[in-house]
Amino acid sequence: MNKFCTLLIILLCSINTYAKDLIDFEKQIWPIMQQSCIACHGQDKAKGGLRLDLPELITKNEHILKPKNTDDSELYYRIILDDDDGDLMPPTKAGKRLTKAQTDLIELWINQGGKFGNWMAIVNLSEPQQTAVNNLRKQGVYAVRLGDRTRDIRIDYRYTPIKKSSLFSIPPALSNLITQLNLSNQTLTPEQFTAITKLSNLEKIEFSNTNITDTDLIKFKSLKKLKSLNLYNTKITAKALAVFAESRTLKKLYIAQTPITPAQQKTLQKSLRKTKIIGNWVMPKIEANPITSKKINRKK
Repeated sequence: MNKFCTLLIILLCSINTYAKDLIDFEKQIWPIMQQSCIACHGQDKAKGGLRLDLPELITKNEHILKPKNTDDSELYYRIILDDDDGDLMPPTKAGKRLTKAQTDLIELWINQGGKFGNWMAIVNLSEPQQTAVNNLRKQGVYAVRLGDRTRDIRIDYRYTPIKKSSLFSIPPALSNLITQLNLSNQTLTPEQFTAITKLSNLEKIEFSNTNITDTDLIKFKSLKKLKSLNLYNTKITAKALAVFAESRTLKKLYIAQTPITPAQQKTLQKSLRKTKIIGNWVMPKIEANPITSKKINRKK
């Protein structure tokens, strides 16, 4: 009995000690990555297509991080190479080689399972980007980030008339950050529509109640990340929308109150197989069922 109690105490102490020695990614690993990795592998720049600023991006490629296996984890392998090795990270020319204490810490973190805990990286806008957002707000434009973990921005001009005399312009500091744009209720020139197509990271555009034409719309086929397009109450035709048949990203297309007929929508849907087309809602016909009424005798 005494031996059992002794073993139990030793086991509990070992578990407690191990728990205390677990690496905290946010406090111990993330500061190293912020200082030495994110400049080349973050949202602003993703060298080699690799980003290390979010958990899901770090684990996206199993070769980058393989929990409990440093031999097969590029994240560790690349930081322990010789100085003259071209694959060393950070590169020798950057002059920021990690110390042995830092590489040992990353090694231990991976061997413990490479857990991120509750870490959620908070991404801040640069000073020029934040200034540009503030200037838009002063003009009455709704401009907001889509969350603390991204620099993606939504711009809403719905209640702020855009002058025809000036081109639709977005500050250069924000041109690559805008993923959602609402221009509902606006009257724009062809030149302004063309300027909008330069926002290459747009994923969602709302053109409801605008004067967009087929000629204007065709230009937007160049947007390779477009997921949602709202053309409610516009003069767009099915012929113009056919250019999106080759789109691999468009998921939703709103065409209610347009000249497009139900028959045309059906044909369009066949060519845009990956896109859900939302048109005019037609209430289904309900056949009337005869109701048999029975006289109810009520006692007086």
